[in-house]
Amino acid sequence: MKNKILFSLLGLIFLIGFLSVNVDASFGVASSYWVDNGDTPGNPAGLYPGEDRLISVRLQNTESEDINVKVILKDGAGIASVQERSYVVPAETYDTEVPISLSIPEYAEIGTKYMVVVSFESIAPATEGGIAFGLGYDTKIPVEVVEQPVQMAPPLDVGKMALYIASVVLVVLIVLLFVLKKKKPGKKKK
Repeated sequence: MKNKILFSLLGLIFLIGFLSVNVDASFGVASSYWVDNGDTPGNPAGLYPGEDRLISVRLQNTESEDINVKVILKDGAGIASVQERSYVVPAETYDTEVPISLSIPEYAEIGTKYMVVVSFESIAPATEGGIAFGLGYDTKIPVEVVEQPVQMAPPLDVGKMALYIASVVLVVLIVLLFVLKKKKPGKKKK
């Protein structure tokens, strides 16, 4: 009988505790770069030796209230930096940008792969008399060193090219007219 009462009280305490917990699970992280998971091939950020680039991931909030998300660089692989701070993600938005700076060393070999890990943790609002849990994600951003693309000459502007040709033709015509006018008919130089 005592065990039955004890289990009932423990069950009641557990139920009350469970109902007073606030879980903030309302945000997501989207990236243009992802790791190969076996089913889907990866899409690494391709940077060449010596390149500095600013990429970004996007925070999304599908809930009806704004949330705060803290950004922490867990593993920069020696090439990444991020401003570690809290971001306010407005309700029902999908485009709160979090910039990540990437800098590949000049001496990096083509084909070298890096893995940058950025952590996103929701900051649960304070609740009265309850326990608040936040949600966290670790986002992996693969980076691969690639060859620098060959710089192509910019295409010629047809309008400018026509203006140059017209200018040259005009100068040639003026010079011809000047030469022909100087040469008077009937007079010969000795």
